Amino acid sequence: LAKSAGAELPQGVMGKVSDMNEALLFYDEHTFGYCESVRDPYGRETWEQRSLKQSYAWEAYRHAGLLGETVMGLLQSFVPKTDVPSVAVFNTLNWSYSGIAKVYIDHQLLPRDKVFEITDASGRCVPAQAGESRSDGTYWYIYVRDVPALGFARYRIDVKDEPRPSGASAGSLSGTHVENEWYGLDFNLQRGTISRLYDKDLQRQLLTESAEWELGEFIYETIDDRGALERYTYPRFTRRHPEKMRFETYEEGAIWDTYRFKGETAAGIGHDNLTVEYHIYKVEKKIEVVYSLRKKTETEPEAVYVSFPYQIEDGRIFLDVPGGNIEAGVDQIPGSSNDWYTVQNFAAARSSDVQVVMGSLEIPLMQFGAINTGRYQAGAVPQTTNMYSWPMNNYWTTNFNADQTGGLQWSYFITSSADTTAGFATRFAWENRIPFLTRVLQAGDREDKDAPSCGTFLTLRPDNLLLVNMAPVEGERAVMLHLRETDGRPAAFAVTSDKVKIRKVTVCDVTGKPVGGKDEAEFNPWESKFIKLSW
Repeated sequence: LAKSAGAELPQGVMGKVSDMNEALLFYDEHTFGYCESVRDPYGRETWEQRSLKQSYAWEAYRHAGLLGETVMGLLQSFVPKTDVPSVAVFNTLNWSYSGIAKVYIDHQLLPRDKVFEITDASGRCVPAQAGESRSDGTYWYIYVRDVPALGFARYRIDVKDEPRPSGASAGSLSGTHVENEWYGLDFNLQRGTISRLYDKDLQRQLLTESAEWELGEFIYETIDDRGALERYTYPRFTRRHPEKMRFETYEEGAIWDTYRFKGETAAGIGHDNLTVEYHIYKVEKKIEVVYSLRKKTETEPEAVYVSFPYQIEDGRIFLDVPGGNIEAGVDQIPGSSNDWYTVQNFAAARSSDVQVVMGSLEIPLMQFGAINTGRYQAGAVPQTTNMYSWPMNNYWTTNFNADQTGGLQWSYFITSSADTTAGFATRFAWENRIPFLTRVLQAGDREDKDAPSCGTFLTLRPDNLLLVNMAPVEGERAVMLHLRETDGRPAAFAVTSDKVKIRKVTVCDVTGKPVGGKDEAEFNPWESKFIKLSW
């Protein structure tokens, strides 16, 4: 985006990106681990190779953070300042949308005890909700509306000279039933779960009645024989609910209301080792579930699942994988895994008139229909539209860590709709997985009333094309786009820009080499292409 706006990029920037990708590939390569890592979990070779493998992830993480700061410094130069501090929000998706932007604001700019307003270009207040706070600042979640595609919007921070009132909270619930504009739901206070979920728009219950494992239920599993999985046989499973689950608190917010449960699980260590939070949104049709676990060190075979027992009549399960969407158990190479799946961005329980869509920022592994570990049945399809996330296990016998330990946090986002297209599921998932980028701007000497408070760097059409990735082309005034058609209908690619004059559109292969042919910028349903824009 910075290059398309005319910025001079740091020398060798794409080399740095390649180095980070290479580090991630080395971390991701599962054979980079000791062959006896499970049989000898505390051996010298196990820990040496475990430490080396982890270092690749930290290397990529550290350099990505540094490069991100460099990039945001470039981008902020294109956003004019105002006479008060402001927040610049950048949308890297190729469609305009509304959603949550997370920003860290220093207490000198936004005191924790003062009333304030964050306003958009039209003077409309945007909802803001405080998150984690430190001595010098607070993470704020702001709900921004219609941020331009591949562009930015600026929001003023106006601090008032009056004390900020505290938000409403409660240590108990008057009842287990909760409603908002879109959903009616019932909490199970003893299990820390949602037992019923009613969609008011669709006028239907979304969960299996009297399900063994309710929505959000944390399941701890142990098996009697790790070797059974190597032999493709069924081990004996023991699955347990958390113990001593209790409702802890309710907190009212401008964007979502929080319902927090605490309890103890045999997977954890210490008192209150498990926390489950349900964020019931007030600004859009969404529910978020957030888990915190203080995980014990355990080398005996174990696993954790989280239950989402959606019940969609005549429904099937679809998921997003690298490069496209598939129906679970159907659109697969014969003999490929159907006990568990790696979900790229979303999983959807879908019928002809409704779909429930969910995804996770951190946890890609899921099982569909039931908990299928150890089934090994070729050609099987999901038994139901129930879904089970699989946050962790130590069942494999080589290369991987024999234990998972320490403080862990992960989350899920959920919605439902009468829009049953893959495009709807794709856009919802990407909006929740790809964050807005934010930058706090100090106040300027004065505000230029003629300067734009929002703008777009590039406009890509039509709306059924997904921009999977975009990268500068070194040594050229060009960027390379990776695009995919998401709705199952043809698309004729078009691009415009207010920043540069696009002189050439070139279809390339994955290496950047031009590909000849007729109607080069036209996409067939579900097709992916690489396109270079030159100016």
